[in-house]
Amino acid sequence: MGRITSNRQDAGRTRGKKNSIPLPDKNTCAAPGSMSSASRSARTNVCGYELPSNAIPANSRTRRMQELHMQTSRAIPVLTQLLGRTPTVGDLAVYLRLSEKDTRDGLDSRFAYQTRSLDQPASDDGERELGHLFGGLDSRMELVPDRHALAQYVAGLPARDRSILSLRFAQDMTQREIAQRLGISQMHVSRLLGRCLKDLRTLLLSQQ
Repeated sequence: MGRITSNRQDAGRTRGKKNSIPLPDKNTCAAPGSMSSASRSARTNVCGYELPSNAIPANSRTRRMQELHMQTSRAIPVLTQLLGRTPTVGDLAVYLRLSEKDTRDGLDSRFAYQTRSLDQPASDDGERELGHLFGGLDSRMELVPDRHALAQYVAGLPARDRSILSLRFAQDMTQREIAQRLGISQMHVSRLLGRCLKDLRTLLLSQQ
């Protein structure tokens, strides 16, 4: 009987040497909630298959994130003192017996507890506040459907009409310059432009 106990102690010492990071004892040093996390993990894993996150109720995911946040927050100062440096994600995962994904989730969830005032200066000179950096409503967004429809109608025009519209409104050329470019009279350019705009206006109004 004494030999069996000795062998177990030797095995424990051998296993301990393989890990450079001391693991917390399950019964005395486990972070609060770790046992409930293990139980919940067992319930959400069947035959080694992990259920997708969207299959777990939202309130359960929220509690899980809170537990991961507490565990990683408490482990960082402990490992910093033990290792003499800032622990990596891998260090924390080994110490807490978590996957690296869960460890990252715990680290990222800390941002949910760190809020900033909108009155806080957004630059060193203090001229602008953080709230001033948020955009407002863009009235041009209402024109997006019309612009999309217009592009389709223009694409269906003859090549010369498309060229005239491009020269006039994209390149900001005058009717005289367009006439010289195309080798036609300025009056002809005016008639073509008027007809194109009238047809496009009719098509747009018919969609409303």
